[in-house]
Amino acid sequence: MRIIAGFNRGMVLKTPKDLRVRPTADRVKEALFNILSVKIIDAKVLDLFSGTGNLALEALSRGAASACLVDNHNESIALIKVNISKTHSLEQARIIKADCLSAIKLLAAQSEKFDVVFCDPPYNCDWLQKIVDGVGQTRLLATGGVLVVEHNVDEKYLPSNIMKLIQSRRYGATIISFFTEDTEYASSSMPR
Repeated sequence: MRIIAGFNRGMVLKTPKDLRVRPTADRVKEALFNILSVKIIDAKVLDLFSGTGNLALEALSRGAASACLVDNHNESIALIKVNISKTHSLEQARIIKADCLSAIKLLAAQSEKFDVVFCDPPYNCDWLQKIVDGVGQTRLLATGGVLVVEHNVDEKYLPSNIMKLIQSRRYGATIISFFTEDTEYASSSMPR
């Protein structure tokens, strides 16, 4: 696993020894960041189920202003710390050790807003709906912000009146879905 673009391009990140963490594949990550494109520049990023820090550190390498990385496993927190240090991102990155839904509530209570929220939860564990609803209900997205969720092709999202699905892209058994609160942004700013 490596940083694909930006000032840390080509840097290899430390990965777990077991299969408990499933980092986003380079091919999917590259497609994801090509879709987001300039939205990453100066963005405030939240990475839920951060695992290795792969997505947040890619965003920082591409010009994001800051990243908050959330995970609740000690092994993942240790990997994230190593990778933050390795990429010289100590000033821009912070770590929250908590489960995803608790972190969402904590950040909302602190009136935090994010331009981009990444979420790569374990597949087939009913996280898709919980995450989309949780981010929407707590209003974590900044105006024009986007929630990006990686999920298995079998996982479905039931529409709500808070979050709107902008688009989904399929890569084998993986789907990347993009959500926003702002319907005007959804129709004009993201390619379909």
